[in-house]
Amino acid sequence: MDKTFDIMLNDIYNIMNVYIYYYRNIYDIKNEDFVLDNIDYTKKKFSNKYMSLIMDHIDIYKKQKNKDMLKLLDPNNIDTICYEKMYVLKIDNKDHKVCKILHPLMEYISKYSNWTDMNWRIYLLKSQ
Repeated sequence: MDKTFDIMLNDIYNIMNVYIYYYRNIYDIKNEDFVLDNIDYTKKKFSNKYMSLIMDHIDIYKKQKNKDMLKLLDPNNIDTICYEKMYVLKIDNKDHKVCKILHPLMEYISKYSNWTDMNWRIYLLKSQ
């Protein structure tokens, strides 16, 4: 198999696992439950709540024309009040990166080989 394809496939696998971990945390899904449960595979288009959310975020990312929306920013160098919403990645309870959309943060955290052992969370910040 092509090594580039293997790397790409592994990246996708890691990103999907990060999404699953993320949704387990924000929706308090128990370990014995799987976020991709309750999918009706008999339908032509099959999905569930979590798969739909993941796909929505990936679509937002893929369709984004404004490249500034994709940038990971240093939380110390921006004023989050200026934005309608921002996602913040916290590692060890410290703001680490922020982004206007979720997916780039998912890609970022998936690059860490030990992301499952790290103390990280992503929060949505909304302006008042």
